[in-house]
Amino acid sequence: MYRHFLQIQMDFGQKSIILTPVIYFLSAAHGIILALLVAFHKRVGRPLANRLLGLTILFFSLCLAEYGTYTSGYFQQFPHIIASTNVLLFSIPPLLYMYIKSRVKGNIDRADYLWFTLPFIYLISGLPFYTLSAPMKLEAVSSPNSYLIFREYWAFIYLMVCIFFSVISLKLISRNGTANRNRNEMQWLFRIILVYLVFSIVDVGLYFIGNYIPEIRTITRYSTTTLQAILIYALGYLAILNPKILFDLRFGKYEKSTLSESAVEHLLSKILNYMEEHKPYLNSELRMGQLASELSLTTNQISQVLNQSLNKNFYEFINDYRVQEVKKRLKDPQNQNYTIYGIAMDSGFNSKNAFNRTFKKHTGKTPSEFLKNGVSKELT
Repeated sequence: MYRHFLQIQMDFGQKSIILTPVIYFLSAAHGIILALLVAFHKRVGRPLANRLLGLTILFFSLCLAEYGTYTSGYFQQFPHIIASTNVLLFSIPPLLYMYIKSRVKGNIDRADYLWFTLPFIYLISGLPFYTLSAPMKLEAVSSPNSYLIFREYWAFIYLMVCIFFSVISLKLISRNGTANRNRNEMQWLFRIILVYLVFSIVDVGLYFIGNYIPEIRTITRYSTTTLQAILIYALGYLAILNPKILFDLRFGKYEKSTLSESAVEHLLSKILNYMEEHKPYLNSELRMGQLASELSLTTNQISQVLNQSLNKNFYEFINDYRVQEVKKRLKDPQNQNYTIYGIAMDSGFNSKNAFNRTFKKHTGKTPSEFLKNGVSKELT
């Protein structure tokens, strides 16, 4: 995505195929419309995540539109377009990370806004160029090294930023996503970040290749920009045909709920603390109404909190704790004289079939396989 920071070395007299910039402009327009629809979508997804995703797509699309002016030559009629979206370019990696974080954890921290320090630094360093008149900007691109924002090292810095935010996004999904969200949904987000990372590496790589091999510079320019256009259309495809990938569909289910996101987080913490301290799941007859009464909540509140925060219903949530309890007791040497099913019953399960089905769903193994392969390895 590094747009070559204008590709300063381009031939001003070189004319591109007319169809190519038209495709770029259409792709950019498509992306801008998609960004606005996503950012202001009220019926589906979390508002914060939608806004972050919308901004990411919008910045991406504006960068593509700027590059369309280079391939078409329009930048010569509108010199103030030159390098106008570079700050947005540096903002895309942290925005994408914050979107992933809002999807996985449900919110972001105030400290996350500090990630925009680098774009701000770039903006400050670019002021000497941005404040030039239009004719002076056209003259300046013939000697770009006199302005900091056109130095080649910014490309390397941009690549490092992309790699950094991609890696921490992937780690965030791996560590938290599969435990708290639909696995297929998180796998798709994981792939999107991987595609973004690969594209960033290819983009910057082609930039350097084009700089040092002038004969193929035009090819590298068109290659990366065409990939950008393809990515925008791919996002549109996902948003329309498989919206659960880009949107948190569970949030829309409780659109009319009076619980705010902060209230949901508070109640989740309250429920989790109660589960750890009082272990109500050991009661095989536990019902949601009983737990709600003990917590002074309503069943609707518990259902919303578990579904919206953990993507689980009440029984999936309770059985998670029961499975963990069984695993803990199976690992305890003091329980060697107890049968697996005896331990399961003491852990809150009330039938052998329900226990076997739930245990294999959570561990991928039958209880006996876990006892033979998992526990024996940990005890040796």
